[in-house]
Amino acid sequence: MKHRSALSLLPAIISALALGLGSALTATAAPEISCDAPLFDFGQKDNSLTIKHTFIVKNVGTDVLNISRVKPACGCTVAKISSRVVAPGQSTEITASLALKGRTGAQTKPMTVYSNDPRKPSFQLTLKGSAVTEVTVTPSALSFGRLEEGQTITKDIKITAQKPIKIKSVVAANQSVTHEMTVLKPGTEFLLKVTNKNNLPPGRISETITITTDSEKSPTHRITVYGTVLDKLTISPNPLVIPESAGVKVDRTIYVRAGSVKNFQVLSANWAGSNTKVKIDDNGIRGFTVAFKGISATKELNGSFIELRTDVPGREVIRIPVTIRPQAAFNR
Repeated sequence: MKHRSALSLLPAIISALALGLGSALTATAAPEISCDAPLFDFGQKDNSLTIKHTFIVKNVGTDVLNISRVKPACGCTVAKISSRVVAPGQSTEITASLALKGRTGAQTKPMTVYSNDPRKPSFQLTLKGSAVTEVTVTPSALSFGRLEEGQTITKDIKITAQKPIKIKSVVAANQSVTHEMTVLKPGTEFLLKVTNKNNLPPGRISETITITTDSEKSPTHRITVYGTVLDKLTISPNPLVIPESAGVKVDRTIYVRAGSVKNFQVLSANWAGSNTKVKIDDNGIRGFTVAFKGISATKELNGSFIELRTDVPGREVIRIPVTIRPQAAFNR
């Protein structure tokens, strides 16, 4: 009896196994994106060129692959796709263009392909290589940082050429720096030493050096030079601007901080015609505050000066101009 019961159940077991197998096959049917060469190395190319390459993208899955979009990492790369719908076993072409104009050095530009592949919904293709120019100048910007008055620093600029060139001229627009050219390898390697002048006034250094060569493809190069020459002391605000106040007294504070001189004293403060109370405080490494209490900001004070006296040679007397502006000018 038991033998007969097992035989009677056999068709049902076979049917269940077949149904389960069919369901498993249906569940595993899915697209799968693939590319034999997802990285294209274009080597060294002149930066006047545009690189073009076609990636062959395949569907090695068992269901239709739908590509929703191709997104380059930056605007310098453009991608076009021949077909967004790829049947199992078929392929599509994604053509990428990379403009090298104005670029130098190593370039790595990825593109992300978005699709309905359940395991790899985002797939990356990459263009890689190096953009070179006939003449390379490094660095393209030169910082002297923060300088004390009279201090000089020398910075190096290297000029490299792929084929022999001549340096026709080197010009500093504002003449705030001096320069000296040294030939490292005749025609192909040069070293330009740039030094700030020692008589620059306190404030920002803003300079442009133009290097002109006889190269047809890359004749002119401009280097930005910047930095700051520290004053002995830093005063703020300078000038002092106050809105005119009819019948209302206001308070204002002048901050005196270290510049190139670290140890100093503010000895006195005077504001002729203001009739205000003055309080000088030593705040240690934060410098001094000079507080004026009860200012009647009338137009009579416009054009006057606050006079500070310090123990710093060359900054014994510091005059801070005062501007009284009509209230309407502040409300515009």
